[in-house]
Amino acid sequence: MSVTTALLRLRHPAFSGVPMLVVERCISEAESRTDSEVWGDRYDQGVMWLAAHLIAISPEFTQGGGECACDAEGMTSYLRERKRMARVVAGGPWGAWRR
Repeated sequence: MSVTTALLRLRHPAFSGVPMLVVERCISEAESRTDSEVWGDRYDQGVMWLAAHLIAISPEFTQGGGECACDAEGMTSYLRERKRMARVVAGGPWGAWRR
């Protein structure tokens, strides 16, 4: 399975009003930032969470009436979940440096 615009919008209905080209651009960027060898079976999840973050901070979403729920560090809940998953796929907090 790969991440598609329809799948992302189904998982994150808040993005249903974002233009398709914006969603596709964010998915493409997320794919380029997600190493399939590192993420393995969780590759699609990693792409989905990063793409959702990129959409949430995009001008097309925020200017279209959507709210970027960023914390004080500028992270969305989508990016926090992506980072949590990155620790899991890298073997926990100690595993990333062993690669």
